[in-house]
Amino acid sequence: MALTQKSPDLPVLTTQASEGGFAGSMCMGAEYVKVPLFGEGKEDNYSLVRITYPEGTTTHALKGTKEGGQAEALLAEVRGLKKQVEVTNRGLTGKSVIDIKGIEFGNYHALVIGIDEYKHLPKLETAVRDAKAVAQVLEKDYGFKVRLLVNPDRLGIIDAFDEYRESLGGKDNLLIYYAGHGWLDEDADRGYWLPGDAQSNRRGRWVSNATITDTLKTLLAKHVMVVADSCYSGTLTRSANIGLRSGDHYKRMAKKWARVAMVSGGLEPVSDKGGGHSPFAKAFLDVLRGNDSILDGTELFTKMRRPVMISANQTPEYSDVRNAGHDGGDFLFVKKK
Repeated sequence: MALTQKSPDLPVLTTQASEGGFAGSMCMGAEYVKVPLFGEGKEDNYSLVRITYPEGTTTHALKGTKEGGQAEALLAEVRGLKKQVEVTNRGLTGKSVIDIKGIEFGNYHALVIGIDEYKHLPKLETAVRDAKAVAQVLEKDYGFKVRLLVNPDRLGIIDAFDEYRESLGGKDNLLIYYAGHGWLDEDADRGYWLPGDAQSNRRGRWVSNATITDTLKTLLAKHVMVVADSCYSGTLTRSANIGLRSGDHYKRMAKKWARVAMVSGGLEPVSDKGGGHSPFAKAFLDVLRGNDSILDGTELFTKMRRPVMISANQTPEYSDVRNAGHDGGDFLFVKKK
């Protein structure tokens, strides 16, 4: 068997597939190797495998099951004796292995807002619980510096926006997560977030999409993403553009400015229930927890859209924010090692 090179960083094992699995050989010293699923060698269909070599290893052959392409055993000759060597499956099957070395991702910040308790409106059940769970995942798994606002009034939200306007620069990324009531003014075609002190028919205590857009426009952070789990939040977005991802894609996205929004529904009410979390928050958390490397906002949306649609009568949306300074980038989530 010969070893082919499909990327400058990771060798690809050329395999022979059979009824029960695959087998192939590879060069010595390769710590990581990409195993094409079923021996087909498709660019977007690999399993990443890490090999640990005992001292004195001279030759080896990799064997594994055909189903899923996961390597099971590495048979090596060590000091003249054949023995099994440790093999650790890494990465996800069906997805290309992506090199992110050398990419400058910058600093990550998050403003997470959850509102259950309303002075003048019906209470919600899961918004604060959702916000706290999101804050924890962003901080522990992704290294965000998180500011959590629980049941804030309008002034508390606007003050937080202003502080980020003053403190963030071109090497920063900001995620704004909102869980709470929303409202649509159909006559003005404008959506609103409803803070804890919001009153019906008193827009002076609401936070309009125009206010959010103006804030995004004035922020100096390179990448800003708004995630809104509220009713009638779709006025922030346009349709999403979904495509395949590569290492070069992430490098391009990291350099370009992004002003993007993911919303739990278009112009319809959304659910506040779903096994301890809202359906949207649960899907958002599941994808972030399941990621083992890097994903952009569009990938995140693609993975969570169908689960939300199945579990609730709502259709999430994702796109750039209109008139907010978007320049073709996307928000990048990089898992801590």
